[in-house]
Amino acid sequence: MRVIAILAAYNEERFIAPCLDHFAAQGVETYLLDNESTDRTVEIAERYLGRGLIGIESFPREGVFDLTAQLGRKEELALELGADWFIHADPDEVRLPPRSDKTLAEALAGVDGLGYDAVNFVEYAFVPTKEEPNHDHPEYQRTMRHYYPFLPRFPHRLNAWKRQPERVDLSSSGGHRVEFPGLRAYPEPFKMRHYPFLSAEHFVEKYAGKDYDAAELRTGKHGWRARVDARKIQLPSQSELSVYASDDALDLSNPRTQHVGEDWTAPRKGLPVIVGGCHRSGTSLVRRMLDAHSRIHCGPEVKFFRDFFGDYAEDPLRHIRFATTARHMLPEQDLLEEFGGAFVRSQERAASRAGKPRWADKNPENVLYLRQWTHLLGRRWVFVHVVRNPLDTLASIKEARFPLTIPPDLESRIELYKRYTRVGAKFGDRHPAYYYRIVYERLVEDPEGVLADLMDWLEEDFEPAQLAFNSAERERGLEDPKIRQTTAAHTDSVGRWRKVLTQEEAVQIARECAPLWHRVSGERLADPSGNGSRPPKTMLPRRIASRLRSKLYSWKDRSRIGEPGEEGRAPTPFIVGAGRSGTTLLRLMLDAHPDLAIPPETHFIPEVSRACGKALDNSGDPRRVFLETVTAHRRWEDFKLEKRLLAERIAAIEPFDLGQALRAFYGLYAQRFGKPRWGDKTPPYVRNMGLVGGLLPEARFLHVIRDGRDVALSSMGLWFGPGSVEEAARRWQSAIRESRRQAEDLPHYLEVHYEDLVTDTEATLKGVCDFVDLPWNPIMLEYHETAQKRMDEMRRDVTLPDGETVVSGEQRTGIHALTNRPPQSDRIGRWKTGMAEGDRETFEGIAGETLKDLGYESGFRKQ
Repeated sequence: MRVIAILAAYNEERFIAPCLDHFAAQGVETYLLDNESTDRTVEIAERYLGRGLIGIESFPREGVFDLTAQLGRKEELALELGADWFIHADPDEVRLPPRSDKTLAEALAGVDGLGYDAVNFVEYAFVPTKEEPNHDHPEYQRTMRHYYPFLPRFPHRLNAWKRQPERVDLSSSGGHRVEFPGLRAYPEPFKMRHYPFLSAEHFVEKYAGKDYDAAELRTGKHGWRARVDARKIQLPSQSELSVYASDDALDLSNPRTQHVGEDWTAPRKGLPVIVGGCHRSGTSLVRRMLDAHSRIHCGPEVKFFRDFFGDYAEDPLRHIRFATTARHMLPEQDLLEEFGGAFVRSQERAASRAGKPRWADKNPENVLYLRQWTHLLGRRWVFVHVVRNPLDTLASIKEARFPLTIPPDLESRIELYKRYTRVGAKFGDRHPAYYYRIVYERLVEDPEGVLADLMDWLEEDFEPAQLAFNSAERERGLEDPKIRQTTAAHTDSVGRWRKVLTQEEAVQIARECAPLWHRVSGERLADPSGNGSRPPKTMLPRRIASRLRSKLYSWKDRSRIGEPGEEGRAPTPFIVGAGRSGTTLLRLMLDAHPDLAIPPETHFIPEVSRACGKALDNSGDPRRVFLETVTAHRRWEDFKLEKRLLAERIAAIEPFDLGQALRAFYGLYAQRFGKPRWGDKTPPYVRNMGLVGGLLPEARFLHVIRDGRDVALSSMGLWFGPGSVEEAARRWQSAIRESRRQAEDLPHYLEVHYEDLVTDTEATLKGVCDFVDLPWNPIMLEYHETAQKRMDEMRRDVTLPDGETVVSGEQRTGIHALTNRPPQSDRIGRWKTGMAEGDRETFEGIAGETLKDLGYESGFRKQ
C-alpha cells in the first residue's frame, strides 16, 4: 500500500531533513509544497529526490501566508497523486503509529484492512524550557525532552485519510480535520511529536515575523499566532511538563487545551467589547456599567444585524425594506462589508464624540452574530457573554412581552434561551482568549468584585463610578426601561420566577434547561416541583399506557433531533426494569439494529457518580477517579475495551464533565462495532433514572414490565434472585412503584410490556423505535441469529478480589439461552401452572393491587 505525506513549507531549513528522513524510515513517501522559502529549505530537500521525496512544487506566496490556498492545493494533490493513503503534515511534526512494533505505513495498512478510512493523531508538543531555553540546532530532537499533550478537542488532528473519488475538504477546519462523505475514523488515535519552536528567538521569527492574509484573519484563522507579542514570552519550567522516555511511553494524562504561546499575545486593552446573551439576562446592566467607565463608550442598542438580516418574527414590510431591496445591487457579503464597515466606523465616531478611546456594543442577539462580528473586526475584539438563571430569565421575558422578537409560547421561549446560551458557550470553548462570561446572579450579589474582575480581563482599571452607573448623563435610545429607573445593582430580581411562573411552567423550564445552566454557571437549578404537591399518579392498562406515553413523548423528542449542542444529541435508550422481565430480549433486538450498540450491563453509574463527586469536593482528580472506578469495576472485562483508549478519551474532556465521560465510554464501545449510536441495558437503573437523566439528558427510559409472578418463577433460585416469594413480590412491586414515582419527573419514559414484546413483536418494536427516534429496520426481528455472539461477551467468571468465583461464565450466559430463539409466547403466564397455590396467594397478597393496576389478572384458581 502506498502512503504519501503532503508537506507545506516556508523557511523550514531546521526541520526539513529530519522530517524527510523520518517519513522514509516509516515507509511513507513525501511531496513538498514550498511556499517560496528564502532559506535553504529547497536546497536541502532536493537531496532527497528519488529517496522518498517524489516531487517539489513551488507555491506562490504573494507576500502573505495564505493557509486556505495551501490547503486547497493539497486537496487537489490528493486527487492527482497516485497513493492509497495521504497525510497532511508539516515539517516540524513527527508522525507515529500507535505502537512502535509497526511502521506508520504498516499501521495505516492495518487500519485500511479493518475498513476505516481516516486516522486521528494525538499531539505531544515539545518545547524549550527556562532551564534549557535553546535547542536551535540539528540535534533538537535529542536534546529537547520536555513536552505536554495537547488536546483542545477530540478529534484534533484527523488528517490522514484513504484516497477518495471526490475532493476532500481540509480548508474548512484549517487542516486539522479532513472531511468527506461517509468518513469512518479509526477509533484508536495515532501519535504525533510536534516541535513548534526551538527557542524564544525562533518563536518570534516563526510567528511574530509572519504576515497573514487579512481575509483569513477576519474568519478567525491563525488565532493567537497572529497576536504574538515578543515582550510576553515566558518559557515554561521543566516541572510543568512531562519528560520524554520513548514514543511508546508518551503520556496523555493532564493534556493542555491551549499551547504555551497562547499567553504571549498582544493585549486586549483598547479592543472593541461586544456584549450579548439571552434577552432579559442582564446585558443592559452590563452595558450601563461599561458606559460609566471613563474610557469606554457603550451606547443604547442599535439593531444593525437584526435589521440587516430581517431577523424579526413578523414584518409584513420586510420585502420592501432597504436591507432586502439592496441585495439586488450587491451580494449579501459585499453589502455586509460596506454597511458593516460603516456601522463600525459609526461606533468609533460615537466613542470619539464622547471623548473615549474604546467602544462597546450591547445587543442580546450579538451572541447569534459572532461570525459576522469576526468578519467585520477580524480577531481584534472580545466578547462578553451574560448568562442568567433560566427560570428568572424566562419569567422576565413573560412579564416584558416582545411580540416581534420573542415567540409567544413557552416551549419556543425555552428553545430561544437554550440557543442564545449554547451558541455563546460554544464560542467560548473555541476562542477562550477572547471570551468572558458573566453570571448575572454573581454580578448583582457582588457587583464590585465581578466588575473589577471583568475590567482586569479587559485590561482597564475598575472605576467606582461604574457602580453608580445611572448618575451620569444618559444618551437617548433603545434600552431596558427597568434599567433606566435603577440606581445600583440589586438582588431583587433573583428568584422572582416564584411570583411570575406557574409551577407547571417552572417545572418544564427546569427540566429542559438544568443541564445547560449547570454547564455555564457550575450551579444546580432549583427544583420547582418542591413548591407544590405532586400530581396524582395515573395507572393505565398496559397497552393503553404504552401507546399513549409513546405519543406523548416521541413528538417532542423528534423536534430536537439534529440540533447542535449538548441537548441535540440523538436519543439514547436506557432499558430498565425488574430482573428477568425481558430487558435482555429488548436489548438484543435493539442491538441488532445497524446503527445502535448496547453493551452488557454496566452497573457503575451510581458508583462512579459518587466517586467523582467526592473527588471534586476534595479538589481531587475526577478523570483519574472515573477511569479507576470504571476499569476496576467487576463488569469492565465484559466490554472488551482497552483502558488506554478510554483514558485518551477522558483526558480530552476539558473541563471535566461526568456526562461527557460516560459518553466517551459508551461511544468507544459503539466504535467497536462501527455503529454511530449507543444505549444501555442495566435493570437496576430503574431506581436511578433521575441520576442518569441528569447526567445524560438525551436518555430515553424504556421500562420493561412483566407479570410479577412470572418474574418470581424465573428469578428464584438464581444467584442474584430473591430467597422467597415474599421477597420476590416486594422486589417487583418496589421496582414498579419507584419507576413510576421517578417517571413523573422524567421527560422521556416509556413502559414496554414483555407480553406485548413477545406476542406483537413488530408493532411493539416500531413503537420503541419511534420513541428513541431510531429508523425501523426489520433486521431487529432476526436478533436471535446474532444473540449467541453478543452474549458470549459475558462468558467469563465473575470473581471477588480474593479470587473467589461469584458466578461462572456458563451460568451468566446460560440464563439467557432462550434468546437464541424467536420470541416464545409459552413464557407468558407460566405462573398459572408453575407456581404453587400458596405462593401465588402470598404474591398477590403483597402485590395484587399493582398487578391489577398494570392490567394483569389475579385471583386465578387452578382447575
